[in-house]
Amino acid sequence: MNYKLAKQLKEAGFKQSLKIGDWIYDGCYLDDKNELKGIKGILVKEKPEWDNKDYIKIPRPLELIEACRDKNKKQLEISLHYVGGTTNHWEAKYMPKFIFTNGKSLEIAIAKLWLKLNEK
Repeated sequence: MNYKLAKQLKEAGFKQSLKIGDWIYDGCYLDDKNELKGIKGILVKEKPEWDNKDYIKIPRPLELIEACRDKNKKQLEISLHYVGGTTNHWEAKYMPKFIFTNGKSLEIAIAKLWLKLNEK
């Protein structure tokens, strides 16, 4: 998952609690040319006990799915859809309202779905 999408999740209220094995962006920022600077990904290897609020969690697909269900307690359908004979993309659909998102990876499709479900 790229920095911009992970940052959007954080800003929209996605939980940032960490455990061993999580990946984070820490001390990153976008420069004037919109290029990512700083450490691009850190694996949490020890029990996180710091109060650093600058990090941005890179959620796992299962965390994203559970977060979608926790908030709305409805069915979440995720499917792989083959498009155009040469490209694959993931689609995430929320039923019964039929909210539809897609992305190049499972994480991106579900993250976009979580963002739509949590729009204010």
